[in-house]
Amino acid sequence: MISAISLLLRKRGTRIRGHVLTKIRQCLVIFGFENKANPATKMKNEMLYQKLKKDSCFHYKDIEARKGFAEGKIVSDCLKATWFEDKDSQGVVFSTLFNPVPAETIAAILTVIDFCLDEWSTGVQVKATMWEKDVIARHKVFREDVNKWCATNKNVTTSIRTKIRDAGAVDDAVVVSTLDKDMLEQMKDELEGRTGETDSEAEE
Repeated sequence: MISAISLLLRKRGTRIRGHVLTKIRQCLVIFGFENKANPATKMKNEMLYQKLKKDSCFHYKDIEARKGFAEGKIVSDCLKATWFEDKDSQGVVFSTLFNPVPAETIAAILTVIDFCLDEWSTGVQVKATMWEKDVIARHKVFREDVNKWCATNKNVTTSIRTKIRDAGAVDDAVVVSTLDKDMLEQMKDELEGRTGETDSEAEE
């Protein structure tokens, strides 16, 4: 099977890479990085970068305690931005393939987040182009970690991956009819004696 990161990097070339990078870069705002050139902000960004990169804790629900593997909001935010952006996105069109979110997809998301974090390594964001040769090694590590996590308790991790999907998915906007029998009778009474030809009839 071709890995998700390979498909991500190869399919439709740089346009897809650029789209994914842009979306995930935008999601990183959740961490609190600031685009300011003053020394204090630069130091703050650099310390934040080091904190998030230590033991790859950036994707945990509890970053400090490293609890909640892949359950950090950043993961569902990136999933929504890249695969569930709108009704025509792959995650919506091929929804059954994303329920639950495949382990490979989570690994791909973590890989790109990690790459985008490295752009802040100096305390000032330096945007880079994501080439496969630059991320393939880190993707292998994330893929192995995600697979190990999935294997620890398949039932629970499947439920978590379903929850991640639900948090990142576009709202299906299911509409339920509110016109019950009583409401229909009320509407019938309101329309009694009207022709529907003038606006003033509704005010009488």
